[in-house]
Amino acid sequence: AESDVVILLADGRAGVQPGDRDVLTWLRQNHPDKKVLLAVNKCDHAGTADLVASEFWELGLQPHPISAINGSGTGELLDALAQV
Repeated sequence: AESDVVILLADGRAGVQPGDRDVLTWLRQNHPDKKVLLAVNKCDHAGTADLVASEFWELGLQPHPISAINGSGTGELLDALAQV
C-alpha cells in the first residue's frame, strides 16, 4: 500500500500465464494510481532475451527481460524504476 511502483515478475520460459493476467487485473482495479513495471525473468541469453519477452507485450506493459541467474537486464529495469 505504501509503494509508488509495483514490479510484476513473470516467467519468460512459461510465457504469459492466466495468473499473470489475474494479478495485473487485480493491480489495475485495486491500485490504479500505482505504476506497474513488468520484469520477465529467465531471459538468460542476451541474443534471445527480447524475443522471449516479446510475448508479454500482450499484457499492455513494456516487458523488461532480466535474468536472475546472471543479472542481465537488471540495470535496465532499475533505470526504468528510477524514471518513475
